[in-house]
Parts: sequence; structure tokens; C-alpha cells
Amino acid sequence: MALTKKDLVFGIMYIVFGKQFHLWLCGKGVNVRFINHRPGDCKVLPDLQCGSEKISVTSNGLAFITNGFADATNCNKDFLRGNLYLFDFNKPHHGAKRLQMKNVSKEFLENFDPHGMDVFEVNGVVKLYVVNHLDDFDAIEVFQYSSEHPTDVYHVSTIRNDLFNCLNDVTIIDEDEFYTTNFIKFCSRSKYHFLTFFELAFGMNTANIVFYKKGFTAIAAHGSLFNGIALSPDKKFLYSASTSTSSISVFERYNIGQLKRVKKIEVGYFPDNIHIDREGHLYVGIGKDMFGFAQLTKNQTDFVSASAVKVEIPGDYDWRNVKVKEILHDDGKDFVHVVSSAVFFNDQYLLGTVFHKLAYCKVWSSKLLHTATNSKKGLAP
Repeated sequence: MALTKKDLVFGIMYIVFGKQFHLWLCGKGVNVRFINHRPGDCKVLPDLQCGSEKISVTSNGLAFITNGFADATNCNKDFLRGNLYLFDFNKPHHGAKRLQMKNVSKEFLENFDPHGMDVFEVNGVVKLYVVNHLDDFDAIEVFQYSSEHPTDVYHVSTIRNDLFNCLNDVTIIDEDEFYTTNFIKFCSRSKYHFLTFFELAFGMNTANIVFYKKGFTAIAAHGSLFNGIALSPDKKFLYSASTSTSSISVFERYNIGQLKRVKKIEVGYFPDNIHIDREGHLYVGIGKDMFGFAQLTKNQTDFVSASAVKVEIPGDYDWRNVKVKEILHDDGKDFVHVVSSAVFFNDQYLLGTVFHKLAYCKVWSSKLLHTATNSKKGLAP
């Protein structure tokens, strides 16, 4: 039977658009097969539920964790209220412990809704800068932690600004000087909040990075769905995850808080928070299944894959030689779901999640791997 013009046009459209739609679905993790692998001996920690969204680590291995995801409707209600937790990499067997927030009102505790966070160390004292979502505005809450009171954090101040719209994460330059990301423009409190759908679905260029310093605030960069953010150890470069573009934008800093985009690092799927180790390498929580992610917010009995990557940054910042390596993929059946933060310290990983639990991994050393491999082969170590 001869093909008609209509059949030919339909066939061409199917090939062109059908292929693009298939690639789009694959990019969302639909019907894509992955191989489970972990960076070492891993276990789920029972200490907290309903999220361990952001993890920030001090130079001596104290990991502070934001906890509590109000939108997780099918979750242990005891954990829905926002909290801060502490995990000590030097004593991993102690697990994560809830910190008591001091110098705050009952109303503050009831409405505390933490998201992104960063730590700043000065003279043996740790300051925590925490994104807080409130009904009427977003703010940066400043807490102080001291080893003299290891179970407490003291609220110091609240930083508000008209440019703090729909905050996601924060990275500290100096005391009360930082960059923070606005993930979208139209938050749920906006009268145009229905436009959020279009921002998320089409990756609109409505996100931005705000530079804050006492007496001066400015929008330093624009982009799409800016998520996690972090500074290089020498503070010359700023990294920001863009969920919609499956990439990490690299900005060079100049003048007072200004940014110039110099590189876009493709990571394959949806990057969340960024942790930087002492060598300047990046560790990024990755979401691969956005449809499953949306379903998981309503049903915690489902499971969604957990993934993370390491982005190796050359010491000379030659962006042509950046390497991206997957350090974790797990289907989530007996592990955590949707890794939001992957933190590395002294051959250990701590894996945070958007609204699930917390996982700890002890990295296999090359000697142990060599021994295990030879044992399987019947060879001497």
C-alpha cells in the first residue's frame, strides 16, 4: 500500500517529536535502568525522619543537619516540625542528635521551617546560617554553637531582605556576608503562585543569586531553578546547582559580590545541594526520577532511587579537565530515597535526603578492596 502525504508527514513528526519526548522521559529517569552501587559499607541511621535536606560540616568533622519537611503528608508527625541535628564524624556510632534551640520563642519553634544552611567558623565558635521559610517571608536565621554546650544552639539574629523571595540555600563568605539562591520567583505566598507551575515545568529564567552584606544587597546572577550553592575553598569561584538544566553553573567572583559565569558542568540529572571538600572537589546530591519524587511526597511507603556524584575540580581551575563520577546509585528499596546532600569527610559519607532518613557510609579503602578482590579469586592478598 502506498504511503500518502499525510502518512509521511505523521511519520516524520513521530520520528522528530517522538524521539525528543523519549529523550525527555529518559532525562526524567523514566524507564531507565541503573546499576546499584555504594561507596562503601552503608547503613540507614534511625535517628531522624522527614528529611535531612542540607548537611554542612565544620573543619573538625561536626556535621549540622536541617530536618523537617512540612509537605511530606505521609510521615511521622513527630518529625514534621523543623529541627537542627548534629552528627560527629569522629564518633559516627553516636548517630545524629537533635539540638535544642535556645533564645527562641515558642512561636519560633512552632514555625521553624529550615531548608539550606552553611556554617562559618571563627575563634572556635561555629555560626550556622539557616534558610527559614515563614508564612509571610523567607529569612536567614543565625545560630551559634559552641562545644562547651554540645547539645544546644543559640539563636543570634534574623536577617531579612526584600530580595529574599523564595530562598533555597546559602553559602557564607564572611560573618554576615553571603550568597543565597532564590529557587523560583512565585512562592506559595505570592498572589501569582499559580505561575510556579510554569517556572517548574519549563525551567523559566526567574531564579537568581542574591549577594548580601550589611548595608549592601544586590542580585548577582540570574538563571533557572537555582538550588544548592557553595564557594570554592579560596572563595574565587561560586558553584550553583540548576535543577532544570541538569548542570552546575560556575561563577567567577569579582568586585563586591559580582559574578561572571565561566562554565556549566553537566551532571546528567537534577542536582541539589553541593558540598566541597578540602581539595576543592564537589559532592552533589542527585535526583533522577522527578515523577517518583512527586509521588513520594504523598506516600512515604513508595521508594525512589538515591544518587550522588563527585565533581573533580582541577587545582589550576582548568575547566576543560573537570570530571564527573557517580559515587552512589541505589534503587531505594532498602536504602534512603532522593539524596539531597552528599558530604565527604575522612573517608566517610553522610547522605541527606529531602524528606526521608539519613545514611552513613564508611568508604572501602584501596587495600581492603584489593584484599576482597583477591579473596574472591582465591589469591593471597
